[in-house]
Amino acid sequence: MRNGLASVAWLAERLGQANLRVVDATWFLPSSPFASPVAARTAHAAARVPGSTFWDLDEVSDAAAAPSTPHNLPTPAQFAAEARRHGIAPDTRVVCYDQLGVFSAPRLWHTLRAFGVEAAVLDGGLPAWAAAGHAVERAEPAVEPAAAPAADFAYSGELQWRLGDVEAWLASDRTVQLVDARPAGRFRGTAPEPRAGCR
Repeated sequence: MRNGLASVAWLAERLGQANLRVVDATWFLPSSPFASPVAARTAHAAARVPGSTFWDLDEVSDAAAAPSTPHNLPTPAQFAAEARRHGIAPDTRVVCYDQLGVFSAPRLWHTLRAFGVEAAVLDGGLPAWAAAGHAVERAEPAVEPAAAPAADFAYSGELQWRLGDVEAWLASDRTVQLVDARPAGRFRGTAPEPRAGCR
């Protein structure tokens, strides 16, 4: 579990440890190669790393802060409530993965990092876990882990820029580099956005 990445072997050796949680952060991008005919939660119920829980990136988001943009960081209250449901406390280690390999899990990794939780993305996600011959749960999910005690997480708001932050950056001497990680076609405006209403 170094530099935000956990190998399949690392997780296999530690799966089930009391202070480790494994969380499925699968999210499918509509109208793209990363789409799916089933909902992410349904995919989790059908196949998952044993003992893992499902974190809904659509639901656990601060929609009020930026209503036109999905997948914002959650509010501290939202995060604390969801983390508690997954048995995550401030000192819990978390490995997050997705069903596509490494697609949406980094978004949860970033969220956990923003709230001071030690986390890593499973290198290769569920496909790599299964390819290595490890067990994949396919029955209905078992009982959720015991909720963690209510706790305060250390929120680092500077890990997400909002519109005002970008506007301030545009007016500054730009000593900080802003990077757009979308594909080149979307960056240049020559390819359509995969979701209606995004620009």
